[in-house]
Amino acid sequence: MTGKIMKIGKRTIKTFIAVLITLGIYLILYAINFVCGIFETPAELSAREDLWYAPTNFYTPFFAGIAAVYAMHRDIASSRQQARIRSVGTVVGGYYGFIVVQIIEWIFLDAIGMKSGSLPYDAILYSAVSAGIILLIVITVKLKVTSATFVACLTYLSVTVSIRNGGMPPFLFATNRILSTVIGVLVALFVNTFPHYFIKNRNILFISSLDNAMLNAKHELSPFMEYKLNALTGERCNFTFMTTRALTSLRNIFRNVKLKKPIIVMTGCAVYDPVEESYSSVVCIDHSLRECPEALFESYGVNVFSYLISENTLHCYYDSVESKGAAEYYSRRRKSSSYTFVRAKVPKDMDIAQYVIIEKDEIVQGITADFAKLDCAELFNVISYPFQGVEGYSFLKINYKDALKENALGALGCGDHDCLICFGSGRTDVGAMKKADFSFCLSSAPDYVKQAADYVIPSDEPDEIGKLIAKIFHTKNYKKFLSSLRESAAAEQ
Repeated sequence: MTGKIMKIGKRTIKTFIAVLITLGIYLILYAINFVCGIFETPAELSAREDLWYAPTNFYTPFFAGIAAVYAMHRDIASSRQQARIRSVGTVVGGYYGFIVVQIIEWIFLDAIGMKSGSLPYDAILYSAVSAGIILLIVITVKLKVTSATFVACLTYLSVTVSIRNGGMPPFLFATNRILSTVIGVLVALFVNTFPHYFIKNRNILFISSLDNAMLNAKHELSPFMEYKLNALTGERCNFTFMTTRALTSLRNIFRNVKLKKPIIVMTGCAVYDPVEESYSSVVCIDHSLRECPEALFESYGVNVFSYLISENTLHCYYDSVESKGAAEYYSRRRKSSSYTFVRAKVPKDMDIAQYVIIEKDEIVQGITADFAKLDCAELFNVISYPFQGVEGYSFLKINYKDALKENALGALGCGDHDCLICFGSGRTDVGAMKKADFSFCLSSAPDYVKQAADYVIPSDEPDEIGKLIAKIFHTKNYKKFLSSLRESAAAEQ
């Protein structure tokens, strides 16, 4: 009988360590009790008002352990977010619950003289607690911490309804609950951060192509890649992307990823900063050069999307969307907030960043061949590749000759880093790969990309790029590691 041994993940191990620490803290506090001459058990301490200051009265390992498990996530950024939610919710719900209990006990126990634990008193207590939860929810909404509403309500019910650790006074129990939770989430953050990785090479800038590199067969980031990129962002790893795509498709691709660095877009026509939401290093086709390519487009009668960037906004001018490919392209993007569509001819005095045509493969091939014969051809870059929306159609993108990915690298602040590492996948990436200190590609890349790469990753899985970025980022002597890869690649040749 054969079987596969289940692998225990890092998150599981870290959760075990965090819970072990939270339980160990209680043992330490218990030992401090004895050092201070306090020999009572926790149950006995709860009944003695003169020993309320005993360390164990302010910490319950059960609550701390729950908080540690709750705050432990695969990446540091998520752990911090959950720790914040747990802490805020516990503080708000804990002390709000204390106030509610104090008011009820003052009115019905002290003033009226009801007996604690009697049926009439419990009925009043539970009714008041139930009504009080409405105000608690309103408070979390007003404080704009709705993500902590569940935890706040949970803590509130714990303070008002539970047995309170053997009968602790409400204030002491609320404080115990809050401190236990805060210590638990701090332990989780410590375990998730401190022993995780000591080495962080923030002097490296990683840049990668998207299609046929970071994106999978469905032209999207895998869940693993999203997790890995967010984890690297949380560790302040410097990585970014270079792509032929415009902003509209990028927002969908990176909807679950927090981008911090400017991105080279539209094959080098511009650099977009997702934090500032602004464009820079825009390279346009001067309006004096437009007549030459536009006359060719008109002779073919094709639909042309003309992109220009004005006042940090991307605009797309078009005449019509008669072809099947153009109609599909337009329908996907027309409602996007990333840019505006304008059904009109571009004013003659305006500079265009990029022409985009989506037509049948043979038409694109014909335009490309005829374009190469034009007197102005040397002033432009022309690229084409299959259009994923409709079979048998291709993209044709035309930029000014200086709108290249390698020329846009300077706008990314490459000079501020000791090393530039590039991951390429297509013809437009080759120039950037040659400028980089070290370049990679997947085994599925075209031969001309493999020839430009310093090392070919022996896999066609995009996730391997994410793993490799993390490995280099956390390698103590990354230059030695890269040299060994270069030597192995040379030996195979």
